[in-house]
Amino acid sequence: MTDNNHSDEARKRIGAECFKKGSQAAESKNWDYAIEMLRTSVKMVPENVFYRQVLRGAEERKYGDNKKGKRLAGFSITKLKASIKAQRMKSNWAAVDQTAEEGLALNPWDTGLNAALGEAASKRGYSEVAQFAFEKALKIDPDNRDLLVGLADVFENRGSYLEAAQIWNQIQRLNPQDSKARMKANQLSANSTMAKGGYEDAERSQDVRQVNAYDQDRPVKRDLPEQVTGPGLDQEADLRRAIRKNPEDRAVYMKLAGFLRDQKRAGEAFNELKAVEEKFGNEGTFRELFEDIELQARADDIEAARLATQANPDDDKAKKRHQSLVKDHILREIDILKRRMTENPKDLGLKFRLAKNLMKFKKWPEAIPLLQQASSGDQKNQADILVHLGKCYHAEGRKELALRQFEKAVPMIDQHERPHMFVEAHYFCGRMCEEAGKKELAENHYLDVISVDYEFKDARERLDKLGAAAEED
Repeated sequence: MTDNNHSDEARKRIGAECFKKGSQAAESKNWDYAIEMLRTSVKMVPENVFYRQVLRGAEERKYGDNKKGKRLAGFSITKLKASIKAQRMKSNWAAVDQTAEEGLALNPWDTGLNAALGEAASKRGYSEVAQFAFEKALKIDPDNRDLLVGLADVFENRGSYLEAAQIWNQIQRLNPQDSKARMKANQLSANSTMAKGGYEDAERSQDVRQVNAYDQDRPVKRDLPEQVTGPGLDQEADLRRAIRKNPEDRAVYMKLAGFLRDQKRAGEAFNELKAVEEKFGNEGTFRELFEDIELQARADDIEAARLATQANPDDDKAKKRHQSLVKDHILREIDILKRRMTENPKDLGLKFRLAKNLMKFKKWPEAIPLLQQASSGDQKNQADILVHLGKCYHAEGRKELALRQFEKAVPMIDQHERPHMFVEAHYFCGRMCEEAGKKELAENHYLDVISVDYEFKDARERLDKLGAAAEED
């Protein structure tokens, strides 16, 4: 779907220009021109999921969000789907992409067209676009197994094993007799652990333990260990026996999940709790443990992706996978923290944690009030909070307020216990004092920086420059 007549830089520039024109036209509700420009931007930069999202939004608003699209467009869409079928047989995924977009301009809610786009984007390596397309289709047909499988495959190919396992669990809930769904959920949960390093030596899928204690099949004879451990000899085995004995005891599931988490097997722990989420409800301590383990499992996936990127520094796909996992983790943690804050509005630790995550997306105005509230009572993390607050003010251009926070934080920071925070705070102070013409103060701050980290950023060069200027004066 890309224009091969343009260089990579040129197509991105053209795409950005068309996107700007399309967005402006959409604001004026000039839908036909807006969609024309936005479709061109998508054609030029098909990997850009944001362009697709804005295009779909314009198409939906054009039809008044009627969930049906253009009147009497059924025949045209049927012809386009026939073309897609022929293009799919030839594996011409760029053509499938373009034809699907042509149809979605007539009916942006059509599940078949969204699914075709998802498949084409996945084949072309546009993971975020594929996810967006399948999720749009699932909003219309949430229990469609093929759509769920398509989305699960996107997550699995990206290395997001936890999300993929969740979808296969959903498929199994829709049909408890679906043995493949159950097998995939367990396998993907185990993959998350294997990626972290738990089962590198497993030679075949049967070597990996099934993770659902209550629902798991009993092992065939060849899979049994030579000597079965008795009660009291293996904590995990004891907990699984307790679950089989009393599958209605929620506390035992939580103990097993906690044990697996402590054993660095967060993916398995998550799958244990996910399997019984509907049975026990998702509230209170159960929900918090569930969320904490989910975040840990995501963190494990991120670490595995980071190591893969480190081992293959030229693998762009691995880099994108790592970046995507990091972004998804932060967004999920923000959602969890916001919900917890509604239940615990006085928890200053939650406010600080949420603020730090918001800062990762440069949401300074949202982070500042949270940090202000946290600084009023959290004495343990006072220096850390002030440094983060200073960074927010600095990013917002409020330099005097920023300097005030850093200056309050500096005396609280032990250079031996928190060396990076120490040099960072002094560096910010030095920069702002230098900009304000307070050269002597700036020199002192830069001296503090290089006394701990001689190579920190450009502190040494700035100090030398200030010294040279002083000699000239």
